[in-house]
Amino acid sequence: MSTVFLFGAGGVFLTLDMKSPVLFMVFVLICGAAQGGTCCSGLKLLLMDATLRERAGLISALYLGAYVGSGIPNFSIGQLAKDVSMTTIANGFCLWIAVMWLIIVLSFILIKRKPTETEKKRF
Repeated sequence: MSTVFLFGAGGVFLTLDMKSPVLFMVFVLICGAAQGGTCCSGLKLLLMDATLRERAGLISALYLGAYVGSGIPNFSIGQLAKDVSMTTIANGFCLWIAVMWLIIVLSFILIKRKPTETEKKRF
């Protein structure tokens, strides 16, 4: 799902330059669906072995990570917005998305190579 998100988000930024509202909306839909699927999959994996008592803390940590993950780039953009163009901001978001995708893919590769007992059951 994260690869579909990478494709959708890249398409969103590409269509901004093309000035095509139809293509833009198609890529926004792809991006939104992939983001929802990725979030649901991640939540399922996170809560798979958790007890009822642990779930609230895990979900709180997930929300904190989500808000920090979106807050940091938005804060940075707010600070730099006076000095940069929209193209630079879009390129920065594309780079951010690509780096996050790379981290996710490398994490799954590492898990597949040397899984713990719990990870062997999951994957």
